[in-house]
Amino acid sequence: SPLLLLQASSLVLLFSGLSSIGLVSAAESSSTSSSSPSDFLSQGDAALGSDDPSAAVDLYQAGVSSLTEDDELAVGLSLHTNLGTALSSMGKNLEGLEAYKQAVLLHSKRIEKFTGDDDAKKEVNDIAAQACFFLAMVHHDLGNIDKAANAYAFAYKLDEYHW
Repeated sequence: SPLLLLQASSLVLLFSGLSSIGLVSAAESSSTSSSSPSDFLSQGDAALGSDDPSAAVDLYQAGVSSLTEDDELAVGLSLHTNLGTALSSMGKNLEGLEAYKQAVLLHSKRIEKFTGDDDAKKEVNDIAAQACFFLAMVHHDLGNIDKAANAYAFAYKLDEYHW
């Protein structure tokens, strides 16, 4: 609901402020308000949207750490992909690269057992394609042209019309 989103955004902003002055880390603060991977994802997205990639990294990492096999594949893929984006935005391309790789590996590991409908499968393939595309961009920036080409090709294989 809009009120819940407003409350969650307010908590993220409050705890981001506390984090920025060293009173509490974003991951510690978010654990008091919620602990589900999708909550960490929402809070990380809010932090990244508020131009606080450091807090977003903490929240996404907390979400990744709390993932289980029972969590939605789209949430896990988004946590890894958005972690990569936050890290890359901070100039931490090698760490971002690893996060994107983890998204692709998670997709590869779980897609064959995926039981969602066609729309849900398209969503997870789109997120994985996005992770592959970002992986390719980082490889390209690092001068790994062959790896970039392979990642672009895999993104295309997952969703030939998305890119």
